[in-house]
Amino acid sequence: MVNGGITVWVASEGRKPHFWYSITRCCVSVRLSIINLMSFGALLVMLMLVNDPRVLIANPHSLASLIYIASPALWVLFIGSAISVLFPLKSLKGWALKNRVLTGFILVITILTDHQEWIEAIVNFWSALLLQPTIDIALKVCQVMGLDVHLLPHGEHGPVFGTNRFEVEIWPACSGYEGMALMIALLSIYGFLQRYQLRIYRALWIIPLASLTMFFLNSIRIAVLVAIGHFYSPQLALDGFHVVGAG
Repeated sequence: MVNGGITVWVASEGRKPHFWYSITRCCVSVRLSIINLMSFGALLVMLMLVNDPRVLIANPHSLASLIYIASPALWVLFIGSAISVLFPLKSLKGWALKNRVLTGFILVITILTDHQEWIEAIVNFWSALLLQPTIDIALKVCQVMGLDVHLLPHGEHGPVFGTNRFEVEIWPACSGYEGMALMIALLSIYGFLQRYQLRIYRALWIIPLASLTMFFLNSIRIAVLVAIGHFYSPQLALDGFHVVGAG
């Protein structure tokens, strides 16, 4: 907009993230905030006064013991009020009804977490599918680095990969499925929340591209790990780069 010869840019509300309105329109209840602070203060005082539970056990009918019995109720008040302040039930219900697909996806994931055998079957399938291509790419990258690498297919938990100076056992968890799954989940949720602002059919292409990037980076990570252990220090490779790089 032009005002007195000065051009003023006004941000359009359509440019704001789709989830921004749910955050900015959320009003925190004063009553819940007071309950949360009071229950937190009571728990803090109780933990400060009762630093040795054996005294309460020795005197179960004392006033301190009777007061300490109320601690579970205080925890319920504190946790319940904190959840209500952060995620108001009315706003959460409205968001769930407006985003039924995402709500259903969250419920499916929640149900899957209660069935460990289903999760293990999915993990075993993807780790078996991705492990060999991961090793093949890591082998090519090591050869480019000038490393004389070897591969022993039968280790205790997986193939043994490395050089005559440093070798590692590649477990199925090293196949990169965790990073790929995380990338797919985050980008899918973001794309769904921003579906009105994005050109969604173009934006969806970033999900497979980002997943493939994570897959290749994981293979390069294994090659770099072997290179550090071969050229510099096995301890640095395992206790330094592997701990940080695998995270």
